[in-house]
Amino acid sequence: MRYLRRYNERKELTYLIEDLKEFCEENLSYLLDSDFSFEVMEFGSRNTIILRSNNSDGIYFDEIKSDFISFLELLNMKYIIMHEIEFDTVGDVLGHLYLDKESIIEDEVDDNFSHLKILKVKVNLDK
Repeated sequence: MRYLRRYNERKELTYLIEDLKEFCEENLSYLLDSDFSFEVMEFGSRNTIILRSNNSDGIYFDEIKSDFISFLELLNMKYIIMHEIEFDTVGDVLGHLYLDKESIIEDEVDDNFSHLKILKVKVNLDK
């Protein structure tokens, strides 16, 4: 019985990843049309959605803000988003910036952030 349980647990985790990929495909359509791609990865006790700009110069957060907020709202209803969301930026400010998920969903992001170019966004989910 011990082996059957492990097999079923792994199958369930694979299903969760596939379900998450399908959710992203359905709810990221506008971002995918605006030159983004995504992947879903499993890291230990969490799943991670990584959005990447296909433009090496990045894309201004202002240009994707409404679509990204809509996606986060839907994601937050179905999954448990971990507290901070990581952004990789280019331009005047290089590196990793972390924003609280609630401040993004409530559109309380600093105006300076809205004018940054985004290369990658990483959203961690609790399993």
